[in-house]
Amino acid sequence: MTQADVADKERIDKFEEMAKSVQAAVKRTSNMTEVFSYAVETTAEQKGVTLAVVGFSDEDVGALQSLCDEKGIRLLKPPLRGRLEDIHSALTPADRGIAETGTLVIDSTSEDMRIATMLSETHVACVRRSSIESEAFDVEKFLDERLKQERAYTAFI
Repeated sequence: MTQADVADKERIDKFEEMAKSVQAAVKRTSNMTEVFSYAVETTAEQKGVTLAVVGFSDEDVGALQSLCDEKGIRLLKPPLRGRLEDIHSALTPADRGIAETGTLVIDSTSEDMRIATMLSETHVACVRRSSIESEAFDVEKFLDERLKQERAYTAFI
């Protein structure tokens, strides 16, 4: 293993450790099919009947729809405003992760993203390994760009 590989593993392990310390579940996956399967299985295990999805491509949503159909779970797509009470689980991407605290950083400018992340009983978020930073200071450049936008909301979860 190279030094970069060791540092990468340590950063990801730290993120997982810190996320678990605040009662978050962490599941490592290697592709989007595994992410979608995890979200659907988690919803089914909790006897949920709906899964809201925000922030994914039409192609991804189509693949997720098939998995939901197999389990009898209704997939809720934006707009979500009229279905606030219907949301059991939500699946969203996260823009960044912060290893030192196990925090997710999510662009929440979209009302649907805010609804999905705040009103679901279970929020499943996926963050790419390459987007997990070691420390909060490491997201400074990302936040600088966000703050330059006229209207932008960023959530730290």
